Amino acid sequence: MSPVGWDKEKLESILLPIDRELVWSIPLSSRRRHDKWVWHYDGKGGFSVGSAYRVEMDRRCSGSTSGGGLDSSWWGKLCKSQVPHKVKIHVWRAYHDALPAMLSLSKRGIKADKLCPLCRDDLEDTSHAFWYCLEAQERRNKWIFENKMMNANDIVTWAGRFLGDFLIKINVDAAVDSSLEYIGIGVVARDKNGAVMSFLSRRIFGKFSPHLGECLAVREGVCLANFLRLDNWVVESDALNTVSAIQNPVAEAPETNIVEDIRDYLSIARSDMVCYISRDENRVVHFLTKYVISKFVYCFGVDYVPRWLGPFVKADLAI
Repeated sequence: MSPVGWDKEKLESILLPIDRELVWSIPLSSRRRHDKWVWHYDGKGGFSVGSAYRVEMDRRCSGSTSGGGLDSSWWGKLCKSQVPHKVKIHVWRAYHDALPAMLSLSKRGIKADKLCPLCRDDLEDTSHAFWYCLEAQERRNKWIFENKMMNANDIVTWAGRFLGDFLIKINVDAAVDSSLEYIGIGVVARDKNGAVMSFLSRRIFGKFSPHLGECLAVREGVCLANFLRLDNWVVESDALNTVSAIQNPVAEAPETNIVEDIRDYLSIARSDMVCYISRDENRVVHFLTKYVISKFVYCFGVDYVPRWLGPFVKADLAI
């Protein structure tokens, strides 16, 4: 399980510092890949007339801070309106498709049935949930006009259908410091009771963005699962953009090489799950990455926990 990275000494001998830093920011694939064109002004690297238009408009004026198709005057009226802040936030999230509808959850790496759980007739996006689902309309009407709601037991049973029971959780994280010539990668595999089964920490040479660093961390996690021949596992990351990029890859994105590696590994593995978790749920491996970036150490272990990591594992289990 040797890391994939640039030859530091060779780059320093043949490139100027300004060019060397640009090369260092390019992640290397663990397999032979063809070079691809990437559109610098799009987060996913894909060129479109729309993105080019936005670049030109941004050049000419500051533009609307809320983005999208509504002009700034509309958002200004909303912000000044005499309604609770939670209503304004809800409207903003609905417009940007940021509400937890089933289709949105699936796009963000959460294992969920994309069909509407109420009517089962169409994909549940924000528009369907609010306007087109007849079952949802009926339930809202009963709640508003008849004061009839689902009881707690029904809610628990309904929500339980979307929860998985994975035996092994592989938590990954990356620590990126722009002043350093490397990033720190951490991987911790734990069973369903939280006990550490294996861990990995290493530095990867290169000046990568936080997003690319998190992609590299996921790749290390998937590689560890394959190396140990684990069954029934899921990789968990606290980087939502990274999980989304893996679940919905874009051909011209900067992270394409890494994502293709990850998906290749997943295709031959016995699990294909990469999920998002909160930072609080990822605290053990988060400490691991901070440790490896501050102290030069490569660690790999199976069925034991190093002394410097043990207290964090115990504290996490006590919560």
